[in-house]
Amino acid sequence: EYRQNVGRLREDSSCSGITMLISKVTKRNGMLYSGNYNLQKAKTPCFVYNKNIIRSQCQILQGLFCRIMPVEIYYSMKTNSHQKVVESIAKAGASFLVCSSPHLKALTQWGIPSIKVIYLNPILSKQGLSFALQSGVRKFIIDSEQQMHMVASANSPQPISLLVRIR
Repeated sequence: EYRQNVGRLREDSSCSGITMLISKVTKRNGMLYSGNYNLQKAKTPCFVYNKNIIRSQCQILQGLFCRIMPVEIYYSMKTNSHQKVVESIAKAGASFLVCSSPHLKALTQWGIPSIKVIYLNPILSKQGLSFALQSGVRKFIIDSEQQMHMVASANSPQPISLLVRIR
């Protein structure tokens, strides 16, 4: 289906809210394309991402929330940690939520500053906490008294921000 306003907000008559469209598929000469990518040459199943649409959608989301109050958008690395997707989201100004050292290591390798990272791990270990602190992370989500004591005893040279999740 061809849509002219993909990547823009549109009112959807089937629901009362706003729908964000994240892909544009066009048909040219009997072939399906996403941007300049011929979808029929792709091996299936596959995902096709458009960096411009990703950035645009992040900016739209940020704009919608900012009408109400200042907000910082955090993208969960568990959702999709593909480097090009993450870089596109970072260029749009979003921050990142990580749950593991490998995801944090990837962000660091890709040049995402630790000030843009919040760390959440329901099974927080001393090793994971230590790695996050050594990587410069200063924002953590905790959900137990045990985690609070673990963070407090870490003796971070810098102030730490905690968001306490209550179940």
